[in-house]
Amino acid sequence: MRTMMIAILVALGMTLSASAQDKDQIKERMNAGKEQVKAGVTVVKSAKDQARQLREQVKSGQMTKEEAKAQMQQMKDQVRAAKDQIKSGKETIRDGRRELRQLKRAGKP
Repeated sequence: MRTMMIAILVALGMTLSASAQDKDQIKERMNAGKEQVKAGVTVVKSAKDQARQLREQVKSGQMTKEEAKAQMQQMKDQVRAAKDQIKSGKETIRDGRRELRQLKRAGKP
């Protein structure tokens, strides 16, 4: 009887430490998702600034409209890729929160 209780306590301790490791891994993935979102937002902001500068250069006559259009198209592609990156980062964060919630509901710390 006594050995059975000890075995149960040992098994319980092992599952608790395993869930703590799971929790740490989930948090690491969430942090990676946050970094991904930050990087994407930075790309979008810089593209907006570049577009503003291009418009100014066209107005002042430093650049032709066609050259500016070509550069704008490249920036649009970059922004599209950055928005996909932001979206996947947000999904990663959302999934991590969901997994943490499920661990909490399962009664594991």
